[in-house]
Amino acid sequence: MAFLSDFDSNLTQFLSSFDRKIQRAFFTNKAKVILLTSIAKPLQVGRPLQEIIDYLYYYSHSKTIKKIAKDMRAQLAIDGRISPALSHWMNNTELAVITSTESSGSESFARGMMSLAEDIDARSDTSSSAIKSLLYPLVIAVASSYAIVGLVDKFSRQWEMMKKGGDAIDQIKFFAHFYSDIAPFMIIGGIILCFTVKYLSRIYTGQYRRLLDNNIFLTERMRSASRFIGVYGLLKKYGLSLSDILAEADKNETPYLRSHLKKMRKLMAMGNTSEVSNINTGLLSARDIATLTLYAQADEKYYAQALNAAVSDINKSLLNRSKIITLLVALSLGAIAFANVLMIVSVLFN
Repeated sequence: MAFLSDFDSNLTQFLSSFDRKIQRAFFTNKAKVILLTSIAKPLQVGRPLQEIIDYLYYYSHSKTIKKIAKDMRAQLAIDGRISPALSHWMNNTELAVITSTESSGSESFARGMMSLAEDIDARSDTSSSAIKSLLYPLVIAVASSYAIVGLVDKFSRQWEMMKKGGDAIDQIKFFAHFYSDIAPFMIIGGIILCFTVKYLSRIYTGQYRRLLDNNIFLTERMRSASRFIGVYGLLKKYGLSLSDILAEADKNETPYLRSHLKKMRKLMAMGNTSEVSNINTGLLSARDIATLTLYAQADEKYYAQALNAAVSDINKSLLNRSKIITLLVALSLGAIAFANVLMIVSVLFN
């Protein structure tokens, strides 16, 4: 009986944990922003935290937010905090901001929640724009390939029905075969190659990484740099030391970024007192390091502005790279389509 009781208890815990993971997976950045602003805005006008959580529990349209509010109500009754109730829904960096500000008074807590919401919203917009920029050429490539297949195949069939042949029609048949039988595999291979490069860029930390960071893996380095500076600036704003920031960031990141965080900790262990020198591991560009060095001894407010400017510059560069890729794909597809039109026209007037 004891065995069955333990099994039942373990099964219940497993199902509860699994349910939490599923819900967290569907708890999007947009939902996080809604939750944080729903708490921060009433706090800014002086409403008690308990009243705000009760309102979310009874009147929120989101079942997930209602569930979170229920957990927060229970946690408030225990120790007057809400951060432990959010540990299943927020990553460690986001949780660190909430934990560091919730005991500093309602005004500071509200500012922290709003800053966190703005940071999550900005990261979400940047990620969404980059994904859209990458998906656009892929959709165009697939659609154009099928359009060319239909055009070439239909033309070759009609030409055959007219009892016309020769080298030109054989050439058209070859292209029809290429587009219908070979091109799809080339597209799939290209997609697999892109995902493989992306995966390797996130995990490879070998001796050739610095060289690859300036070429094939440049996008991942820039994305990781943007992520780190964003976390660094956000947590530093609320008084966390660099060692604490590195510890929090280390829990959520890719093997590649964690390798840079490890290098930063080694530099700190050597007794270097300059934070900018400690984070100069090759992750950030020379321009980013120069900008941070320029403002490192300034007021915290100006240093935070320099960090935000660095993040903005990196994100703009990422979007520009995506636009260039989109333009190159569009030009390549246009050239292919034009070549096929010329081929058909040359057959007609041959």
